[in-house]
Amino acid sequence: NPSRRPSAKAILAHDMVRMYLRQHEGRRNIDDSGRIQQLQQEKDDEKRRAYEQKIRADSAEQRIQLVEQELMKLKKYQEYFSWKLRIRTRKYKHCSKEHKQLNKKKKERKLELMNKKMTEKQLEIEARLPPRNEDEDLQELGPITSDPIIPDYLTVEKNENKFIHTKNNNFPCNITLNPIISKGVVRFEIISFGIADVSTVFEPNKFSNEDGNYTKIVLYLPYGPLVHINATIHGNCKFEDKQLVALEVNMSSNPRTLHFFVDNQEQPVSISDIPPNIRFFIGLVNPEQSFTLTRFERIQSSSARGVEGSRVLKWGYEWENDKYYDGNLCMQFLII
Repeated sequence: NPSRRPSAKAILAHDMVRMYLRQHEGRRNIDDSGRIQQLQQEKDDEKRRAYEQKIRADSAEQRIQLVEQELMKLKKYQEYFSWKLRIRTRKYKHCSKEHKQLNKKKKERKLELMNKKMTEKQLEIEARLPPRNEDEDLQELGPITSDPIIPDYLTVEKNENKFIHTKNNNFPCNITLNPIISKGVVRFEIISFGIADVSTVFEPNKFSNEDGNYTKIVLYLPYGPLVHINATIHGNCKFEDKQLVALEVNMSSNPRTLHFFVDNQEQPVSISDIPPNIRFFIGLVNPEQSFTLTRFERIQSSSARGVEGSRVLKWGYEWENDKYYDGNLCMQFLII
Protein backbone atom coordinates (compact mmCIF):
# COMPACT_ATOMS: atom_id res chain seq x y z
CA ASN A 1 0.00 0.00 0.00
CA PRO A 2 1.71 3.18 -1.17
CA SER A 3 0.23 5.11 1.67
CA ARG A 4 2.03 2.96 4.16
CA ARG A 5 5.47 3.33 2.55
CA PRO A 6 7.91 5.41 4.62
CA SER A 7 8.92 8.71 3.23
CA ALA A 8 12.39 9.35 1.84
CA LYS A 9 13.19 11.44 4.85
CA ALA A 10 12.18 8.62 7.17
CA ILE A 11 14.26 6.16 5.20
CA LEU A 12 17.31 8.44 5.31
CA ALA A 13 16.77 8.94 9.03
CA HIS A 14 16.87 5.21 9.66
CA ASP A 15 19.96 4.05 11.57
CA MET A 16 20.99 1.37 9.09
CA VAL A 17 20.71 3.72 6.16
CA ARG A 18 22.57 6.39 8.02
CA MET A 19 25.31 3.93 8.91
CA TYR A 20 25.55 2.85 5.26
CA LEU A 21 25.73 6.44 4.12
CA ARG A 22 28.44 7.16 6.69
CA GLN A 23 30.39 4.16 5.47
CA HIS A 24 30.00 5.18 1.85
CA GLU A 25 31.02 8.72 2.71
CA GLY A 26 34.01 7.38 4.61
CA ARG A 27 35.11 5.21 1.67
CA ARG A 28 34.76 8.20 -0.65
CA ASN A 29 36.78 10.30 1.76
CA ILE A 30 39.39 7.56 1.93
CA ASP A 31 39.48 7.35 -1.89
CA ASP A 32 39.80 11.11 -2.14
CA SER A 33 42.52 11.07 0.49
CA GLY A 34 44.32 8.29 -1.41
CA ARG A 35 44.09 10.24 -4.64
CA ILE A 36 45.36 13.33 -2.87
CA GLN A 37 48.27 11.35 -1.40
CA GLN A 38 48.99 9.79 -4.80
CA LEU A 39 49.00 13.22 -6.44
CA GLN A 40 51.24 14.52 -3.70
CA GLN A 41 53.55 11.54 -4.15
CA GLU A 42 53.67 12.16 -7.87
CA LYS A 43 54.47 15.83 -7.24
CA ASP A 44 57.20 14.81 -4.79
CA ASP A 45 58.62 12.31 -7.29
CA GLU A 46 58.60 14.96 -10.00
CA LYS A 47 60.38 17.39 -7.70
CA ARG A 48 62.93 14.70 -6.77
CA ARG A 49 63.54 13.84 -10.42
CA ALA A 50 63.93 17.51 -11.26
CA TYR A 51 66.34 17.93 -8.36
CA GLU A 52 68.34 14.84 -9.35
CA GLN A 53 68.45 16.06 -12.95
CA LYS A 54 69.76 19.39 -11.73
CA ILE A 55 72.35 17.62 -9.57
CA ARG A 56 73.41 15.49 -12.54
CA ALA A 57 73.57 18.50 -14.83
CA ASP A 58 75.62 20.41 -12.29
CA SER A 59 77.88 17.38 -11.78
CA ALA A 60 78.33 16.91 -15.54
CA GLU A 61 79.14 20.60 -15.94
CA GLN A 62 81.64 20.36 -13.12
CA ARG A 63 83.22 17.31 -14.72
CA ILE A 64 83.39 19.09 -18.06
CA GLN A 65 85.03 22.04 -16.39
CA LEU A 66 87.51 19.74 -14.67
CA VAL A 67 88.29 17.95 -17.95
CA GLU A 68 88.75 21.29 -19.69
CA GLN A 69 91.09 22.39 -16.92
CA GLU A 70 93.07 19.15 -17.23
CA LEU A 71 93.25 19.59 -21.01
CA MET A 72 94.53 23.11 -20.54
CA LYS A 73 97.19 21.82 -18.13
CA LEU A 74 98.17 19.07 -20.57
CA LYS A 75 98.37 21.58 -23.40
CA LYS A 76 100.63 23.79 -21.32
CA TYR A 77 102.79 20.81 -20.37
CA GLN A 78 102.91 19.77 -24.02
CA GLU A 79 103.97 23.23 -25.11
CA TYR A 80 106.58 23.30 -22.36
CA PHE A 81 108.02 19.90 -23.23
CA SER A 82 107.93 20.70 -26.96
CA TRP A 83 109.94 23.81 -26.23
CA LYS A 84 112.40 21.80 -24.10
CA LEU A 85 112.63 19.17 -26.84
CA ARG A 86 113.42 21.79 -29.46
CA ILE A 87 116.13 23.25 -27.24
CA ARG A 88 117.64 19.83 -26.53
CA THR A 89 117.39 18.79 -30.18
CA ARG A 90 119.31 21.88 -31.22
CA LYS A 91 121.93 21.16 -28.55
CA TYR A 92 122.06 17.46 -29.54
CA LYS A 93 122.48 18.26 -33.22
CA HIS A 94 125.27 20.63 -32.40
CA CYS A 95 126.95 18.14 -30.06
CA SER A 96 126.29 15.25 -32.46
CA LYS A 97 127.89 17.18 -35.31
CA GLU A 98 130.95 17.91 -33.18
CA HIS A 99 131.02 14.28 -31.99
CA LYS A 100 130.84 12.97 -35.56
CA GLN A 101 133.62 15.29 -36.66
CA LEU A 102 135.73 14.19 -33.70
CA ASN A 103 135.07 10.49 -34.45
CA LYS A 104 135.88 11.07 -38.11
CA LYS A 105 139.18 12.72 -37.20
CA LYS A 106 139.97 9.87 -34.79
CA LYS A 107 139.24 7.26 -37.47
CA GLU A 108 141.31 9.12 -40.04
CA ARG A 109 144.16 9.38 -37.56
CA LYS A 110 143.83 5.70 -36.64
CA LEU A 111 143.87 4.60 -40.30
CA GLU A 112 146.79 6.91 -40.98
CA LEU A 113 148.73 5.33 -38.12
CA MET A 114 147.79 1.80 -39.25
CA ASN A 115 148.90 2.53 -42.83
CA LYS A 116 152.12 4.05 -41.51
CA LYS A 117 152.80 0.97 -39.35
CA MET A 118 152.01 -1.33 -42.29
CA THR A 119 154.39 0.62 -44.54
CA GLU A 120 157.14 0.52 -41.90
CA LYS A 121 156.59 -3.22 -41.38
CA GLN A 122 156.64 -3.81 -45.12
CA LEU A 123 159.89 -1.87 -45.49
CA GLU A 124 161.38 -3.83 -42.59
CA ILE A 125 160.40 -7.15 -44.18
CA GLU A 126 161.63 -6.07 -47.59
CA ALA A 127 164.96 -5.08 -46.01
CA ARG A 128 165.33 -8.63 -44.65
CA LEU A 129 164.60 -10.24 -48.05
CA PRO A 130 167.65 -11.38 -50.00
CA PRO A 131 168.79 -9.03 -52.77
CA ARG A 132 167.44 -9.71 -56.25
CA ASN A 133 168.85 -9.03 -59.64
CA GLU A 134 166.90 -7.65 -62.59
CA ASP A 135 166.49 -11.09 -64.13
CA GLU A 136 164.09 -12.00 -61.33
CA ASP A 137 161.52 -9.65 -62.87
CA LEU A 138 161.30 -12.11 -65.77
CA GLN A 139 159.92 -15.02 -63.78
CA GLU A 140 158.90 -18.26 -65.44
CA LEU A 141 155.28 -18.70 -66.42
CA GLY A 142 153.37 -21.79 -65.35
CA PRO A 143 152.53 -23.66 -62.12
CA ILE A 144 153.93 -22.47 -58.80
CA THR A 145 154.99 -25.00 -56.19
CA SER A 146 153.11 -24.14 -53.01
CA ASP A 147 154.45 -24.50 -49.50
CA PRO A 148 151.53 -24.36 -47.05
CA ILE A 149 151.93 -22.94 -43.55
CA ILE A 150 149.48 -24.84 -41.33
CA PRO A 151 149.31 -23.39 -37.77
CA ASP A 152 147.81 -26.53 -36.21
CA TYR A 153 148.13 -30.00 -37.73
CA LEU A 154 145.62 -31.33 -35.18
CA THR A 155 142.97 -29.15 -36.85
CA VAL A 156 143.87 -29.52 -40.54
CA GLU A 157 145.28 -32.50 -42.40
CA LYS A 158 146.96 -32.28 -45.82
CA ASN A 159 146.71 -34.89 -48.54
CA GLU A 160 148.62 -33.69 -51.63
CA ASN A 161 146.66 -30.62 -52.79
CA LYS A 162 143.67 -31.35 -50.55
CA PHE A 163 143.30 -29.81 -47.09
CA ILE A 164 140.75 -31.30 -44.66
CA HIS A 165 139.48 -29.91 -41.35
CA THR A 166 139.49 -32.71 -38.79
CA LYS A 167 136.17 -33.83 -37.36
CA ASN A 168 137.32 -33.73 -33.74
CA ASN A 169 137.07 -29.97 -33.13
CA ASN A 170 135.46 -26.73 -34.23
CA PHE A 171 138.57 -24.55 -34.12
CA PRO A 172 139.22 -22.27 -37.08
CA CYS A 173 142.43 -22.72 -39.02
CA ASN A 174 143.96 -20.38 -41.62
CA ILE A 175 146.42 -21.93 -44.07
CA THR A 176 148.86 -19.49 -45.70
CA LEU A 177 150.65 -20.57 -48.86
CA ASN A 178 154.20 -19.70 -49.76
CA PRO A 179 155.86 -18.44 -51.90
CA ILE A 180 155.47 -14.71 -51.35
CA ILE A 181 153.95 -13.13 -54.46
CA SER A 182 155.59 -9.86 -55.47
CA LYS A 183 155.95 -9.97 -59.27
CA GLY A 184 153.88 -10.77 -62.33
CA VAL A 185 150.31 -11.99 -62.72
CA VAL A 186 149.34 -14.96 -60.52
CA ARG A 187 146.09 -16.93 -60.53
CA PHE A 188 145.02 -18.90 -57.47
CA GLU A 189 141.93 -21.13 -57.56
CA ILE A 190 140.27 -22.42 -54.38
CA ILE A 191 137.17 -21.76 -52.22
CA SER A 192 136.65 -19.39 -49.22
CA PHE A 193 139.96 -17.60 -49.28
CA GLY A 194 141.68 -14.24 -49.49
CA ILE A 195 145.06 -12.56 -49.64
CA ALA A 196 147.17 -11.35 -46.74
CA ASP A 197 150.02 -8.92 -46.36
CA VAL A 198 153.30 -10.82 -46.07
CA SER A 199 153.65 -9.64 -42.44
CA THR A 200 150.43 -11.41 -41.38
CA VAL A 201 150.84 -14.27 -38.91
CA PHE A 202 147.84 -16.53 -38.21
CA GLU A 203 147.85 -18.08 -34.74
CA PRO A 204 146.34 -21.54 -34.12
CA ASN A 205 142.62 -21.78 -33.35
CA LYS A 206 141.90 -18.15 -34.22
CA PHE A 207 139.89 -16.51 -36.97
CA SER A 208 141.76 -14.72 -39.71
CA ASN A 209 140.76 -11.21 -38.57
CA GLU A 210 141.97 -11.63 -34.96
CA ASP A 211 145.21 -10.28 -33.43
CA GLY A 212 145.03 -7.08 -35.49
CA ASN A 213 145.12 -8.99 -38.80
CA TYR A 214 141.88 -7.35 -39.98
CA THR A 215 143.95 -4.45 -41.42
CA LYS A 216 146.29 -6.82 -43.28
CA ILE A 217 143.87 -9.11 -45.12
CA VAL A 218 141.02 -9.07 -47.58
CA LEU A 219 138.53 -11.97 -47.60
CA TYR A 220 136.14 -13.29 -50.23
CA LEU A 221 133.47 -15.21 -48.31
CA PRO A 222 131.21 -17.93 -49.79
CA TYR A 223 128.02 -15.85 -49.47
CA GLY A 224 129.56 -13.07 -51.60
CA PRO A 225 131.00 -10.18 -49.55
CA LEU A 226 134.54 -8.83 -49.50
CA VAL A 227 135.83 -8.10 -45.99
CA HIS A 228 138.62 -5.64 -45.18
CA ILE A 229 139.30 -3.71 -41.95
CA ASN A 230 135.76 -3.14 -40.56
CA ALA A 231 133.96 -3.11 -43.92
CA THR A 232 131.74 -5.81 -45.40
CA ILE A 233 131.05 -4.97 -49.05
CA HIS A 234 128.61 -6.93 -51.20
CA GLY A 235 128.47 -6.95 -54.96
CA ASN A 236 130.23 -10.12 -56.05
CA CYS A 237 128.20 -13.31 -56.40
CA LYS A 238 128.17 -16.07 -53.81
CA PHE A 239 129.75 -19.45 -54.51
CA GLU A 240 128.88 -22.96 -53.40
CA ASP A 241 130.44 -26.42 -53.14
CA LYS A 242 132.04 -27.74 -56.33
CA GLN A 243 132.26 -24.27 -57.87
CA LEU A 244 135.62 -23.08 -59.17
CA VAL A 245 136.66 -19.82 -57.57
CA ALA A 246 139.81 -17.85 -58.36
CA LEU A 247 141.81 -14.89 -57.12
CA GLU A 248 144.09 -13.19 -59.59
CA VAL A 249 146.71 -10.63 -58.56
CA ASN A 250 148.61 -8.37 -60.93
CA MET A 251 151.76 -7.29 -59.11
CA SER A 252 153.26 -5.68 -62.21
CA SER A 253 150.50 -3.15 -62.82
CA ASN A 254 150.37 0.30 -61.26
CA PRO A 255 148.46 0.18 -59.02
CA ARG A 256 148.67 -3.50 -58.09
CA THR A 257 145.25 -5.19 -58.40
CA LEU A 258 143.23 -8.15 -57.16
CA HIS A 259 140.32 -9.57 -59.20
CA PHE A 260 137.84 -12.33 -58.37
CA PHE A 261 136.35 -15.05 -60.60
CA VAL A 262 133.58 -17.63 -60.05
CA ASP A 263 133.45 -20.42 -62.64
CA ASN A 264 135.75 -18.22 -64.75
CA GLN A 265 133.24 -15.34 -64.66
CA GLU A 266 134.86 -12.06 -63.64
CA GLN A 267 133.21 -10.39 -60.64
CA PRO A 268 132.37 -6.65 -60.60
CA VAL A 269 134.12 -5.65 -57.34
CA SER A 270 137.93 -5.69 -57.33
CA ILE A 271 140.73 -4.32 -55.12
CA SER A 272 143.53 -1.91 -56.05
CA ASP A 273 146.73 -0.77 -54.30
CA ILE A 274 147.30 -4.15 -52.65
CA PRO A 275 150.61 -4.56 -50.73
CA PRO A 276 153.77 -5.19 -52.77
CA ASN A 277 154.31 -8.61 -51.13
CA ILE A 278 151.38 -10.90 -50.40
CA ARG A 279 150.49 -14.51 -49.71
CA PHE A 280 147.27 -16.36 -50.49
CA PHE A 281 145.47 -17.98 -47.56
CA ILE A 282 142.45 -20.21 -46.94
CA GLY A 283 140.27 -20.45 -43.84
CA LEU A 284 138.61 -23.65 -42.63
CA VAL A 285 136.15 -23.60 -39.72
CA ASN A 286 133.70 -26.49 -39.82
CA PRO A 287 134.62 -30.13 -39.07
CA GLU A 288 135.37 -32.18 -42.23
CA GLN A 289 135.27 -29.03 -44.36
CA SER A 290 137.87 -29.27 -47.12
CA PHE A 291 139.28 -27.63 -50.23
CA THR A 292 141.49 -28.67 -53.09
CA LEU A 293 144.08 -26.38 -54.62
CA THR A 294 143.30 -26.75 -58.32
CA ARG A 295 145.51 -24.03 -59.79
CA PHE A 296 148.38 -21.89 -58.57
CA GLU A 297 150.40 -20.49 -61.43
CA ARG A 298 152.00 -17.46 -62.99
CA ILE A 299 150.31 -16.39 -66.22
CA GLN A 300 151.27 -14.13 -69.12
CA SER A 301 148.68 -11.40 -68.56
CA SER A 302 145.64 -10.58 -66.46
CA SER A 303 142.34 -12.28 -67.31
CA ALA A 304 140.37 -9.28 -66.04
CA ARG A 305 138.63 -7.38 -68.82
CA GLY A 306 136.08 -5.41 -66.86
CA VAL A 307 132.37 -6.17 -66.56
CA GLU A 308 129.23 -4.08 -66.36
CA GLY A 309 128.93 -2.27 -63.04
CA SER A 310 132.60 -2.74 -62.14
CA ARG A 311 133.79 -1.13 -58.93
CA VAL A 312 137.33 -0.75 -57.58
CA LEU A 313 138.02 -0.57 -53.84
CA LYS A 314 141.34 0.68 -52.49
CA TRP A 315 143.31 -1.41 -50.01
CA GLY A 316 143.83 0.22 -46.60
CA TYR A 317 140.60 2.20 -46.48
CA GLU A 318 137.51 1.59 -44.33
CA TRP A 319 135.39 1.56 -47.45
CA GLU A 320 131.90 2.43 -46.22
CA ASN A 321 133.08 5.26 -43.93
CA ASP A 322 135.97 6.86 -45.77
CA LYS A 323 135.39 10.05 -47.75
CA TYR A 324 137.50 8.56 -50.56
CA TYR A 325 134.39 6.69 -51.76
CA ASP A 326 131.07 8.06 -52.94
CA GLY A 327 127.76 7.05 -51.35
CA ASN A 328 126.62 4.97 -54.32
CA LEU A 329 129.04 2.20 -53.54
CA CYS A 330 127.89 1.96 -49.95
CA MET A 331 124.21 2.03 -50.94
CA GLN A 332 124.65 -0.73 -53.50
CA PHE A 333 126.98 -3.08 -51.65
CA LEU A 334 127.04 -2.35 -47.93
CA ILE A 335 124.84 -4.66 -45.86
CA ILE A 336 125.06 -4.47 -42.07
